[in-house]
Amino acid sequence: MSLHRTICLIGQSGSGKSTIAEILASHYGYCRVNISGEVRKAAQRNGLIDPTRKDLQLLANSSREQFGNDVFAKSVYVECKDVEMVVFEGIRHPEELHYLQRSRNGLFLVCGIEAPQMKRFEWVVDRGRLSDPK
Repeated sequence: MSLHRTICLIGQSGSGKSTIAEILASHYGYCRVNISGEVRKAAQRNGLIDPTRKDLQLLANSSREQFGNDVFAKSVYVECKDVEMVVFEGIRHPEELHYLQRSRNGLFLVCGIEAPQMKRFEWVVDRGRLSDPK
């Protein structure tokens, strides 16, 4: 089976992006990079231990206003710029996707992940993050 060297997973919260990224990492050797996780790390650096969804949205919007809409993609890209096979998850802004496309020479696959609303709700509740929508 031939897989693309760079895969970007996009989709709603709780749709299964992390599960697919984990499968690609564990079974096919992809380096897994979570862009949304970078927002959570920024929240912790700013003293927000258990940030709510609203906290994360405000922080992300503020960071994007100050540093550009691709700020989080740029900050995580450093950890994988020399890695051949990468799966990106948690892309939240089109400019993040465009940045990754330019950085990876346009050679990647974008996959939209969908799941039924009730199934996503179950998965989000099971996941138990304070920042998840309820």
